[in-house]
Amino acid sequence: MEREFERRSQVVACVAAAFMFAAPLAGAQTIYWTSFTSATAGAPGSAIGTITAPGGTVGVSYSGEVQAGSQTNNAGYNFFRPVGTFNGGTGTAPSNGDFIQLHGGNTLTNTITFSTPVNNLFFAVLSLGAGGNPVQYVFNTPFSIASQGPSDVFHGCATCLSQSGNVLTGTEGDGTLLFSGPINSLSFTISGDEIYHGFTVGVNDVAGQSTVPEPSSMALLGTGLFGLVPMGLRKLRK
Repeated sequence: MEREFERRSQVVACVAAAFMFAAPLAGAQTIYWTSFTSATAGAPGSAIGTITAPGGTVGVSYSGEVQAGSQTNNAGYNFFRPVGTFNGGTGTAPSNGDFIQLHGGNTLTNTITFSTPVNNLFFAVLSLGAGGNPVQYVFNTPFSIASQGPSDVFHGCATCLSQSGNVLTGTEGDGTLLFSGPINSLSFTISGDEIYHGFTVGVNDVAGQSTVPEPSSMALLGTGLFGLVPMGLRKLRK
């Protein structure tokens, strides 16, 4: 009886391990956001910064519109709140207040360049457009809206960002976009004119790959582990 109990305990442990490894780690990603170290206001202006993560450091340089309200060196209020609005869908919201403030109403091309290509590029949008004055970011790269919602300061709503192809439209929109990559640089123009909106960017792994296995990979791993259970049973019966 004792030996039978021991056998069953071992089988249960195998099944539990399979479930543990097969389940996707929802919400487990950490997004490493840009720390802008300097910004020069102008149209065009410029800014530089770094993204630092366990895999290394990526240099970030930006050329395009830079308004005087841009924040660097984590010296201003963090407008990227609440966390649920800017968490990238599966990751963490910006932990510092650094961002580039924009206005629009010009023909500039705004370009973010990385010192090494990145995948899973997250672009946090702050206060894009207004209720009666929509503003658009027209990107050169496909994206998806990863998260959006109300802001602690600028209000907004759960549907204030919308997408049509590579065009993002905001009516007081706050949230996060996801660009799959690999990306060396990202460019966009602004259609519309509104006094206060902006952005920052981040990645979930500096090496360019997600630190969380894709659900399909995890499912395959789980299937393999489940396949070990009958083998264990046969061994125990010998």
